[in-house]
Amino acid sequence: MEEGVKMNNSRRPEHRGSGGDRHNLSLGLFAAIAFIFLFLVFLYSIGVFGLPFWSSEKSEEIADEVAPISTPVPLPTITPMPLISPTTVPTETPTPILEVPELEIETLEPTPIPTPVLIDSDPAFGRVVKDGLMKLALPEGDFDSRYVLQVDSGGNFTLRFNVYGNDGKLSGSVILRNYKEGDPLKRVEMSIFYEDGSVRKIRIEDLSISVEHIYELHPLGPSLFSEKVRKNTSNTMGVRGVSTPFTGILVFDVTGYSGVEGVREGKRLYTEVDISKKNDLLLDLDELVRQIEEDFKK
Repeated sequence: MEEGVKMNNSRRPEHRGSGGDRHNLSLGLFAAIAFIFLFLVFLYSIGVFGLPFWSSEKSEEIADEVAPISTPVPLPTITPMPLISPTTVPTETPTPILEVPELEIETLEPTPIPTPVLIDSDPAFGRVVKDGLMKLALPEGDFDSRYVLQVDSGGNFTLRFNVYGNDGKLSGSVILRNYKEGDPLKRVEMSIFYEDGSVRKIRIEDLSISVEHIYELHPLGPSLFSEKVRKNTSNTMGVRGVSTPFTGILVFDVTGYSGVEGVREGKRLYTEVDISKKNDLLLDLDELVRQIEEDFKK
């Protein structure tokens, strides 16, 4: 068995070599024919056999059949847009912070009250001997005062002094006739001034005090009464005190539109019994005169 197998394996098939030769021969023949054909086509194309495969005549025939290609319309020249440079954003300069200087607050001193305009000395009282401005101590405080001491041709002295309020307005005036320094007061003339412009005149004598005060009426609106009615209701009458010996003339208007009213020739009489009430007024005034006399010495 083994020998049979070995014989089969080593035995080559018969006629196998002649078939392969035929196949190779066919392929070589076909290649030769193809080469000759391509060579002839090449010779024909270059004009070896007369006309070339692609002649100018043939080209004209084809050109007649083919529509001419139109000359291309040149495209309009497009001018390129200039390149836009990027906008430079300006660098924002920071606003400098203003340094506010510290304000120096000036301490305002209180506005001083202007020096009161004092009335000049009256030539009727004679030559001026002394004239001064001082602070007069009153029950309500210290106030500006001006005094004038004058002497007439007969050697009689008259002392006048004025008192002014905090607003510089004249508030009171005192006249001492036949004045002698250091003597107690006996006779005094006074004037008291009011906001409405009225003046109360006071005269202090040995046994009496006289007063007169006439003031104007200033209603806020027109009169509700006729002129005839106002005249009929405006009375000037004598008055007499009930509990005190006072007499005077009263100017009075019931309607309040007469223009003025007040007291004229009013007089308060004193007896020896109640003379001390009048003297109390003189003592207060005498204290003011002593202050002025002290200022004489400065």
